Amino acid sequence: MTLAVEAMPDNLTVEEFMTLKPGGKELWQLVDGMPRQTVVNRMRQDLLASALGCVIGRHLKNMVDPLFVLPRIGVVPHVNARYGIRAPDLSVVRPDIPDDARWITGPVLVAEVLSGGNRAETRSNVFALASIPKVQEIVVLHSLMVRADVLRRQPDGEWPGNPEAVLEGDLVLGSIGFRTPLLHLYRNTRLHPGMVA
Repeated sequence: MTLAVEAMPDNLTVEEFMTLKPGGKELWQLVDGMPRQTVVNRMRQDLLASALGCVIGRHLKNMVDPLFVLPRIGVVPHVNARYGIRAPDLSVVRPDIPDDARWITGPVLVAEVLSGGNRAETRSNVFALASIPKVQEIVVLHSLMVRADVLRRQPDGEWPGNPEAVLEGDLVLGSIGFRTPLLHLYRNTRLHPGMVA
Protein backbone atom coordinates (compact mmCIF):
# COMPACT_ATOMS: atom_id res chain seq x y z
CA MET A 1 0.00 0.00 0.00
CA THR A 2 1.38 3.46 -0.94
CA LEU A 3 0.65 6.22 1.55
CA ALA A 4 0.99 10.00 1.46
CA VAL A 5 2.99 11.51 4.31
CA GLU A 6 -0.17 12.92 5.93
CA ALA A 7 -1.77 9.44 5.99
CA MET A 8 1.14 7.69 7.72
CA PRO A 9 -0.18 6.02 10.87
CA ASP A 10 1.77 6.14 14.10
CA ASN A 11 2.51 3.53 16.75
CA LEU A 12 3.48 0.96 14.12
CA THR A 13 5.36 -2.26 14.72
CA VAL A 14 8.32 -3.15 12.50
CA GLU A 15 6.18 -5.75 10.71
CA GLU A 16 3.41 -3.20 10.01
CA PHE A 17 5.93 -0.59 8.87
CA MET A 18 7.53 -3.00 6.41
CA THR A 19 4.16 -3.52 4.64
CA LEU A 20 3.77 0.23 3.96
CA LYS A 21 5.19 1.95 0.93
CA PRO A 22 5.38 5.68 1.68
CA GLY A 23 4.99 7.88 -1.39
CA GLY A 24 8.08 9.25 -3.15
CA LYS A 25 11.65 7.98 -3.30
CA GLU A 26 12.63 9.14 0.17
CA LEU A 27 14.09 6.76 2.70
CA TRP A 28 11.99 6.12 5.79
CA GLN A 29 12.83 4.82 9.25
CA LEU A 30 10.63 3.73 12.15
CA VAL A 31 11.50 5.51 15.40
CA ASP A 32 9.53 4.49 18.50
CA GLY A 33 6.62 3.40 16.31
CA MET A 34 6.57 6.65 14.32
CA PRO A 35 7.54 6.69 10.60
CA ARG A 36 10.21 9.32 9.90
CA GLN A 37 11.47 10.51 6.55
CA THR A 38 15.24 10.92 6.34
CA VAL A 39 17.07 13.97 5.03
CA VAL A 40 16.54 14.40 1.29
CA ASN A 41 19.52 16.55 0.14
CA ARG A 42 22.34 14.00 0.35
CA MET A 43 24.88 14.54 -2.45
CA ARG A 44 27.96 14.96 -0.24
CA GLN A 45 26.67 12.40 2.27
CA ASP A 46 26.19 9.85 -0.51
CA LEU A 47 29.68 10.55 -1.89
CA LEU A 48 31.21 9.92 1.54
CA ALA A 49 29.11 6.82 2.24
CA SER A 50 29.99 5.45 -1.20
CA ALA A 51 33.72 6.12 -0.72
CA LEU A 52 33.71 4.41 2.69
CA GLY A 53 31.60 1.51 1.39
CA CYS A 54 33.98 0.95 -1.55
CA VAL A 55 37.18 0.87 0.50
CA ILE A 56 35.60 -1.28 3.20
CA GLY A 57 34.17 -3.62 0.54
CA ARG A 58 37.59 -4.05 -1.09
CA HIS A 59 39.13 -4.71 2.32
CA LEU A 60 36.48 -7.30 3.25
CA LYS A 61 37.14 -9.34 0.10
CA ASN A 62 40.58 -10.22 1.50
CA MET A 63 39.37 -11.31 4.94
CA VAL A 64 39.29 -14.91 6.10
CA ASP A 65 36.19 -14.24 8.23
CA PRO A 66 33.50 -13.45 5.62
CA LEU A 67 31.80 -10.09 6.04
CA PHE A 68 30.13 -7.75 3.57
CA VAL A 69 28.93 -4.17 3.48
CA LEU A 70 25.32 -3.17 2.80
CA PRO A 71 24.06 0.38 2.13
CA ARG A 72 20.94 1.64 3.91
CA ILE A 73 19.52 -1.72 4.90
CA GLY A 74 16.92 -1.69 7.67
CA VAL A 75 18.46 -2.45 11.05
CA VAL A 76 16.28 -3.26 14.05
CA PRO A 77 17.76 -1.92 17.32
CA HIS A 78 17.87 -4.19 20.36
CA VAL A 79 16.03 -1.74 22.63
CA ASN A 80 12.38 -1.16 21.72
CA ALA A 81 12.87 -3.62 18.83
CA ARG A 82 9.19 -4.01 18.07
CA TYR A 83 8.78 -0.31 17.28
CA GLY A 84 12.03 0.66 15.60
CA ILE A 85 13.89 0.14 12.37
CA ARG A 86 16.77 2.39 11.34
CA ALA A 87 18.58 2.73 8.03
CA PRO A 88 22.24 3.60 8.65
CA ASP A 89 24.26 4.67 5.64
CA LEU A 90 26.36 1.48 5.83
CA SER A 91 26.25 -1.77 7.78
CA VAL A 92 28.95 -4.43 7.86
CA VAL A 93 27.34 -7.82 8.40
CA ARG A 94 28.10 -11.53 8.49
CA PRO A 95 26.79 -13.61 5.56
CA ASP A 96 24.28 -15.54 7.69
CA ILE A 97 21.41 -13.26 6.63
CA PRO A 98 18.64 -15.04 4.70
CA ASP A 99 18.31 -13.91 1.08
CA ASP A 100 14.72 -12.82 1.70
CA ALA A 101 15.50 -10.82 4.88
CA ARG A 102 13.68 -7.49 5.02
CA TRP A 103 15.84 -6.18 7.86
CA ILE A 104 18.82 -7.22 9.95
CA THR A 105 19.44 -7.29 13.70
CA GLY A 106 23.17 -7.85 14.13
CA PRO A 107 25.64 -5.77 12.12
CA VAL A 108 29.25 -5.77 13.33
CA LEU A 109 29.85 -2.16 12.35
CA VAL A 110 27.59 0.68 11.25
CA ALA A 111 28.45 3.99 9.60
CA GLU A 112 26.50 7.21 9.35
CA VAL A 113 27.28 10.44 7.51
CA LEU A 114 26.50 13.60 9.45
CA SER A 115 25.38 16.82 7.80
CA GLY A 116 24.05 20.08 9.17
CA GLY A 117 20.49 18.99 8.44
CA ASN A 118 20.51 15.48 9.92
CA ARG A 119 22.32 16.01 13.22
CA ALA A 120 19.38 14.99 15.47
CA GLU A 121 18.51 12.00 13.26
CA THR A 122 22.11 10.78 13.19
CA ARG A 123 22.54 11.09 16.96
CA SER A 124 19.26 9.25 17.50
CA ASN A 125 20.39 6.47 15.16
CA VAL A 126 23.78 6.13 16.88
CA PHE A 127 22.07 5.82 20.27
CA ALA A 128 19.61 3.19 18.96
CA LEU A 129 22.24 1.20 17.04
CA ALA A 130 24.54 1.10 20.08
CA SER A 131 21.87 -1.03 21.79
CA ILE A 132 22.58 -3.92 19.38
CA PRO A 133 24.83 -6.46 21.17
CA LYS A 134 26.74 -7.51 18.02
CA VAL A 135 27.67 -3.94 17.00
CA GLN A 136 31.34 -3.41 17.87
CA GLU A 137 31.96 -0.03 16.26
CA ILE A 138 29.99 2.95 15.04
CA VAL A 139 31.64 5.51 12.78
CA VAL A 140 30.16 8.90 11.91
CA LEU A 141 31.74 10.75 8.99
CA HIS A 142 31.14 14.50 8.92
CA SER A 143 30.11 16.03 5.59
CA LEU A 144 30.87 19.66 6.46
CA MET A 145 34.45 19.04 7.61
CA VAL A 146 37.08 16.32 7.38
CA ARG A 147 36.33 14.38 10.55
CA ALA A 148 35.23 10.96 11.72
CA ASP A 149 33.87 10.15 15.17
CA VAL A 150 34.40 6.53 16.17
CA LEU A 151 32.69 4.72 19.03
CA ARG A 152 34.27 1.38 19.96
CA ARG A 153 32.64 -1.12 22.29
CA GLN A 154 35.01 -1.74 25.19
CA PRO A 155 36.10 -5.25 26.29
CA ASP A 156 33.54 -5.15 29.13
CA GLY A 157 30.76 -4.58 26.56
CA GLU A 158 30.22 -0.94 27.50
CA TRP A 159 30.52 2.06 25.19
CA PRO A 160 32.79 5.03 25.96
CA GLY A 161 31.13 8.25 27.09
CA ASN A 162 32.41 10.09 24.01
CA PRO A 163 33.62 9.04 20.56
CA GLU A 164 37.22 9.24 19.40
CA ALA A 165 37.52 12.22 17.05
CA VAL A 166 39.70 11.49 14.01
CA LEU A 167 40.68 14.75 12.31
CA GLU A 168 43.73 13.61 10.34
CA GLY A 169 45.82 10.55 9.71
CA ASP A 170 44.19 7.14 9.43
CA LEU A 171 40.65 6.05 10.16
CA VAL A 172 41.05 2.73 12.00
CA LEU A 173 38.13 0.32 12.45
CA GLY A 174 39.49 -2.52 14.55
CA SER A 175 36.32 -4.64 14.45
CA ILE A 176 37.07 -5.43 10.81
CA GLY A 177 40.84 -4.89 10.80
CA PHE A 178 40.48 -1.83 8.56
CA ARG A 179 42.68 1.23 8.11
CA THR A 180 42.57 4.00 5.50
CA PRO A 181 43.73 7.62 5.33
CA LEU A 182 40.77 9.73 6.43
CA LEU A 183 41.40 12.33 3.75
CA HIS A 184 41.18 9.57 1.10
CA LEU A 185 37.44 9.29 1.82
CA TYR A 186 36.94 12.99 1.00
CA ARG A 187 38.79 12.96 -2.33
CA ASN A 188 35.62 13.56 -4.41
CA THR A 189 34.35 16.41 -2.23
CA ARG A 190 35.24 20.08 -1.99
CA LEU A 191 36.69 19.37 1.45
CA HIS A 192 39.68 17.62 -0.11
CA PRO A 193 42.63 20.03 -0.58
CA GLY A 194 43.11 18.75 -4.15
CA MET A 195 39.56 19.63 -5.25
CA VAL A 196 38.82 22.98 -6.89
CA ALA A 197 35.77 24.70 -5.40
